[in-house]
Amino acid sequence: MSSSEDGDEEEEDYMTMSFGEVVEEAKDVEEPAEDPEIKKTNDALSTPIDASNSKGLKLMQKMGYKHGESLGISSYGPSEPVVVELKRGREGIGYAAEQKRKRTAAQEHIEKQRKEAKSEFRQKIKEERDEKRILRLIQKAQRLCINLEYTNPDEAYDTDDLSCLNLLYRGYIRDLREKDRLSRLKKARLYSDEERYADQEETDPEDDAELYEFESQLPSDQLETILQYLRCNYYHCFWCMVTYNDKKDMDENCPGIKEEDH
Repeated sequence: MSSSEDGDEEEEDYMTMSFGEVVEEAKDVEEPAEDPEIKKTNDALSTPIDASNSKGLKLMQKMGYKHGESLGISSYGPSEPVVVELKRGREGIGYAAEQKRKRTAAQEHIEKQRKEAKSEFRQKIKEERDEKRILRLIQKAQRLCINLEYTNPDEAYDTDDLSCLNLLYRGYIRDLREKDRLSRLKKARLYSDEERYADQEETDPEDDAELYEFESQLPSDQLETILQYLRCNYYHCFWCMVTYNDKKDMDENCPGIKEEDH
C-alpha cells in the first residue's frame, strides 16, 4: 500500500474518533506538579506544634496551659496561634489595602453621582410642575382682569384690534383667538403645512414689542404684576378671592400680597 493511502487511513481514523476516546486521552494528561517549596511551607504551617520539640509550649504547660484552651486567667484569649499569611506577590506592603481604598472611593463616588442625579431629576420635575401651576394661575388672573374691566367680557374677546387691549391679558386673548381659528381651519380640512407656517408668521409675538417684553419675563414675575394690578386698581385680592371696598379695607382685612401669607 502506498504512503498516500496510509495517510488517508490515518486521517480517516482521526476523524472517526469518538468523543469518549478524546475524553480518555484528556484524562491521561498529568496536571502540573505543585512547587515543592510552596508545598513544604503549607504543610509546615498546617502542622500543629509538637509539645516534645517546643520549649515555649513546654514552659506554658508548666504554667498551667492545656492544649486547646484559650490563653489568659479568664480563658478569654485566643485558643489557636496567630495565622501566618504568606505574601507571594511582588507588591509592596499596603498595596492591597490601597487598592481596596481606591475601589471603595470609586464606589462611593458612583453612588454619590447616582444620588445627585436622582435629586436633580426630582428637582427638575418639581420646577416643571410649579411652572405649569403658575401658568394656570396667570390665565385665571387674566380672566379675572377681563371680568372686572368689562361689563360684557365678549367685547374683549371679539375686539378687532388687539393692541387696544390691556397688556396684562392681551396675550391671553390672542392665544384664545388663535386656538379658535386653528380649530375651525382643522375642522374645515384646510389646514396644511404651508398655512401652519403662515399662521406662525402672522401671530409672531415679536410683532407686538410691548407684549413680547412682558411675556419674556419669568412666569412668577408676570403673575406678580397682574396681581398687583388687581390690588391697585380694583382692591381685589387674588388669594382671598375678595374685592374690598377700598385700600384701607383691603389693608385691614387682607393677610398680605403673597400666597404664603394666606
